[in-house]
Amino acid sequence: MPRKQARKNPNGMGSTRWNVKRQRYEHRVTVGYDDDGKQIRRMATGKTPDELAAKIKALTETVAIDPAAPVGMTVAQWFHIWFTDILPLEPSGRTHKEHYMMRARLYVLPYVGAVPLTELTQAHIRKMLTALRNKGLSGSTQTAAYKTLYRALNLAMREGYVTRNVATMVDAPALNAKKGRTLTFEESKRLLAYLRDDDNEPIIVTLLTTGMRPGELGGLTWEDVDLDAGRLWIRRTLHKATNGNPCYVTDDVAKTDRSIRGIPLAPYAVEILRRHRTNQKAQRFAFGPGWGNDHPDHDFVFTREDGSPIRHDTLRKQIRRATNECGLGEWNPYDMRHSAISLMAMMGYNSKMISEIAGNSPRIAEAVYMHTLEAAKVDAVNAFSAAITP
Repeated sequence: MPRKQARKNPNGMGSTRWNVKRQRYEHRVTVGYDDDGKQIRRMATGKTPDELAAKIKALTETVAIDPAAPVGMTVAQWFHIWFTDILPLEPSGRTHKEHYMMRARLYVLPYVGAVPLTELTQAHIRKMLTALRNKGLSGSTQTAAYKTLYRALNLAMREGYVTRNVATMVDAPALNAKKGRTLTFEESKRLLAYLRDDDNEPIIVTLLTTGMRPGELGGLTWEDVDLDAGRLWIRRTLHKATNGNPCYVTDDVAKTDRSIRGIPLAPYAVEILRRHRTNQKAQRFAFGPGWGNDHPDHDFVFTREDGSPIRHDTLRKQIRRATNECGLGEWNPYDMRHSAISLMAMMGYNSKMISEIAGNSPRIAEAVYMHTLEAAKVDAVNAFSAAITP
């Protein structure tokens, strides 16, 4: 094969050559000068002249946005820019941002981090997802990795570093919704009977009758509760303590837009919360100044001895102790949430109503609680059949 010569372009248009080792065309161009007067050079590559032309066009558009961007910027370098310059300015909570960084570090960058951003292809992303699946990671973890990369590429396209998001051309991993355990009606009655007049009765009854998320329960304040109307509102979330940082509350920012919602309270729960409110006022008076600890501006419904919000691990221990002692074995807060919503489904609530109470989409409600809904349908058909059979 004859050696391909470098082609000299008109001044300012850069130069093109054939790289024998890489078997690719390379086009280099000076796009400006740094603060020290040194040239800033960028390169586009392609296996064919047409592919090279497309890459040069993308490079030209990128240079128009940021001539000082790293030459041949890799996916990892772009993630660094996202996490350093863009993510801190976004309105999402600290935990949300930490999740992005954790997913990138564990599930994205080990597989595509070294790939030049402009050369990332569908094949790279499919190999990443295949590797995650072969490691035995769950569908939700694979989906989280895909969404993290998808978001990063969308931002790169918005900033002008790439001309398209190649993740849009790769199917997202199938999300296999996890089906949690569900208490039966009899088991629920057994648990509530055991909790009668117990210190943990108010928080577990509220959780089991509303299906709230543990973080929503921890962030609940008395201004969110109207006992006369028999209703509460989810407006804030208590986040777990992470990386040595204390737990914190996000006001008016729940998990999703659907998470900010109103939930009716059962009369039984209203009665228990009234008693709890009276007892808590006495406890607060006895404690004196300093109630609320690091959260003096929040009058939490469920607290520790000093008025600070009840932590996730404390709630988990309380539920585990109660369910063990009444003979049900070990259950956790999310089991209680799942039980509440599943029992509602068994009572005949449709998926739209369940999603409004649970604070997630009807699609997720159907995926997670479909086994319960199907059982309810069978009961309904059997009852109907018995009613019309001579």
